[in-house]
Amino acid sequence: MKKKTSKSKKNSLALLEPLLQDEAVSEIVIDSPDRVLVERDRLLVDSGVKFKSVAELRETIDAVLAL
Repeated sequence: MKKKTSKSKKNSLALLEPLLQDEAVSEIVIDSPDRVLVERDRLLVDSGVKFKSVAELRETIDAVLAL
C-alpha cells in the first residue's frame, strides 16, 4: 500500500517537478490554481504552471505537506 501512496504523491507533484528541479528557482508561490509564481534572481515571475482545478491544487498541497 505504501507504493500507491508514494506513487500518488509523485503524481501530485508532477506539475511542480520542473520548478523543483530548476536550480534558478529559489521559491515557489501558489496564489491560486491559475497563478503559480517563482522567485528567480530575487524577482517573482509567472511560472506558466496552472492547476486544472482547486482539487488538483489541494492534492499537490497534501503531497508537499506529506514530504
